[in-house]
Amino acid sequence: MIRPILAICMLSICGLAVAQSQAARIKAFDIAKAKELVADEFSDPDSVKFRRMFISAFTNPKGETFLYLCGEVNAKNKMGGYTGYRRFQVDDQHALVDPGEDAQGMASVRRMMIEESYPKACGNSVKEVK
Repeated sequence: MIRPILAICMLSICGLAVAQSQAARIKAFDIAKAKELVADEFSDPDSVKFRRMFISAFTNPKGETFLYLCGEVNAKNKMGGYTGYRRFQVDDQHALVDPGEDAQGMASVRRMMIEESYPKACGNSVKEVK
């Protein structure tokens, strides 16, 4: 009788520890660095505007959880005009920005990548970012 109760208590404690570590990871997520990685994808990084940002948690089949900053970004092109808001996702090392519907060549590959990965990486919002 004591073993099942002990097991339940241990699982509860482990669950609490995982939740606390997840909260700590979310709090420690470097939003400024992530935004910088996104801005570096553009020809005029100083013109970048962000909106609708949030941190999302994605857990893969191995049980590993990864955090992403997701949202929309707009920036000036080489001619000085804003191109319109596009989705982005960024982890602590890599940014992926939707190149837009008229993407060609390697940009069309990036478009397919974000079409496939965005719903998974950004489908579990855990914190809104302003």
